[in-house]
Amino acid sequence: GPSPVDKGTKIIHLVQNPFSLSVSNYHHLAEKRLKGNFWTKHQNPCHVCYGKKDDGDNFADLVIPTLFKQRMFPILHQIVSRQEFDRIADTCHSIFQKNEVLKKSSFHQHLLQLEWAEGLRLATAQLIIQGYENGGDIL
Repeated sequence: GPSPVDKGTKIIHLVQNPFSLSVSNYHHLAEKRLKGNFWTKHQNPCHVCYGKKDDGDNFADLVIPTLFKQRMFPILHQIVSRQEFDRIADTCHSIFQKNEVLKKSSFHQHLLQLEWAEGLRLATAQLIIQGYENGGDIL
């Protein structure tokens, strides 16, 4: 059949400042009236495997080589290394369900109850590392 280009399909890619994106994401997800959607209630924000299973490919292994090939960014050799990605995942794990009060709490409950700086760190980590179905927005 005809390609999407032949059908007049247009692709629009919006780019947002990652700092603004992180703060906006945190404020949106931490709203009490939101009451959490399915993924903020049931998903682990620190889940780094792509797909629903823990034995899937690591999100970093899929994204980092694709985004940062030498031919795409000849001056910027590597913006995010695998070690940096792993440190962000470690930060996420150090916050999520580590507080005794929040031991069995959802991602949304964390964002409502943590101090704003910790909540922002957790929400930003999720935006970078989470490979389940809805994270990785910053990468």
